[in-house]
Formats: sequence, structure tokens, C-alpha cells
Amino acid sequence: MTAAEETVRLAYEAVRRGDVVGLLNACAADVEWRLCGPTACARAGREGVAEWLLEVEPHLPDVRFTPSRILEAGSEVVVVGFAEERDRATGRWAGRERVHLWRLAAGKVARVVEYDATV
Repeated sequence: MTAAEETVRLAYEAVRRGDVVGLLNACAADVEWRLCGPTACARAGREGVAEWLLEVEPHLPDVRFTPSRILEAGSEVVVVGFAEERDRATGRWAGRERVHLWRLAAGKVARVVEYDATV
């Protein structure tokens, strides 16, 4: 596993745990975080990422992302995976494919863009 892939893996683990500090430590100070699709948003800087993580943290037990392919090309890592969300009323899980494009600079996450397959 390359250093870029390891950084991305650690970032995913931090999000899964709701570990704001762990995720922010993996990010550059001027990180760009963007989600495209039904839950579209854009955040800038560590403060913006922290705000986003605090917003989604209550929902993390009802969301899971399973990477199926990780492709690394220099400072970019593409992760193809399957995201699932649980309907709290029915308890049923539903999901769709997502692609995450990570760009790293100086060993830190500089940019993340999530592409939702429903778009």
C-alpha cells in the first residue's frame, strides 16, 4: 500500500469513528471537501470539514461505505465503493455506488470530491 493510499484509508477510518481530530490531522489546512449529488455540499479548510463531520456524525451509525477498488496515481487516489444508508423507520438498508476522488499534497488530504451514482 502506498503512502497516499494509507492516508486515505486512515481518513476513512476517522470518519467511520466520528473522529473529527483524526480526520482533520489527515487534511491540509486549506483542504477542499465537496459532495456531488442529492446531499451536495462544499466545504473549505479544516474548519469547514469539521463542521461537515459534526453535521453528519449523528447519522454515521446509519451510513456505511465499503470500498471495492482503490486506484492510486501519484498524488491522486480514486476509491470506488458502495454506500448504504439505513432507513430508521423500517431498519432497511439501501445503497448505491459512489466514487471518491482524493488529491494529496505533502502527505495531507488537499481535496476530496464524492460523486454519487444517482446524479
